[in-house]
Amino acid sequence: MRVRQDESRNQSISLKSRENKDVVDSSDAFPEGAVTLRPIITRGLDGILEDMSEELGLSKGLTIIRALELLQVALDAHKEGKGIAIVDDDLNVEQEIEVL
Repeated sequence: MRVRQDESRNQSISLKSRENKDVVDSSDAFPEGAVTLRPIITRGLDGILEDMSEELGLSKGLTIIRALELLQVALDAHKEGKGIAIVDDDLNVEQEIEVL
């Protein structure tokens, strides 16, 4: 039964990508063995995610992946005793970003 559901889901993804050129076929976008997550978020966060994805020109899923990549950079810097900050053109720190 589980295999049948997965096959149906995969066919659905392929059909969507053929019908809508903006939808990426998951087999092309992610490596084999990728995990599918289905987060539940508030409408407010969905609106923020929608705005971010439009600004980046990415899907919501790829926008979340980009955010996780940036968080990993911040966590790695924190482990090394470094910080993350927003600086102006003269490299003056305008805002320090706390990771933890």
